[in-house]
Amino acid sequence: MTTDASISYLPDSSGLLIAAKDGTTWTVNTRLSTWASRACTVAGRNLTRQEWQQFFPGSAYRVTCPKWPAGT
Repeated sequence: MTTDASISYLPDSSGLLIAAKDGTTWTVNTRLSTWASRACTVAGRNLTRQEWQQFFPGSAYRVTCPKWPAGT
């Protein structure tokens, strides 16, 4: 398998530095404390109650993205 990018950890261990062969570079935050916030930003909503049951069976439904209304 070949790749068109190289990946290395940032010196402070907060994420990855990715450099593509075309000169494009970007970082990816890998700190666990930022995952929920990032997921809410990407999704733009809370899980529906059906999704909650699918992914968290046996756990009571709760809003995880305070910016958005509860799922139906």
